[in-house]
Amino acid sequence: GGISDAPPELLAPRRAADGSFVFTLVGVPQALYVIHASSDLARWSAISTNALPASGMVEVTDTNAGQFAQRYYRAVRQ
Repeated sequence: GGISDAPPELLAPRRAADGSFVFTLVGVPQALYVIHASSDLARWSAISTNALPASGMVEVTDTNAGQFAQRYYRAVRQ
């Protein structure tokens, strides 16, 4: 157990003024996470890869979010 295998969390979701969607990815420091997005929870596509800094937190921005009526996100550790 412990922080080294804790599941990632997506926190503080918010829509920016330009229509993009922003959230904070929290996970294992120095680990690599791929953010996937989906509009239907069936088909997922990778939208970014993030290496977490020592703090274990990084802000993620989806600049394409405004093109979708709804959008879901998940983080997958590599």
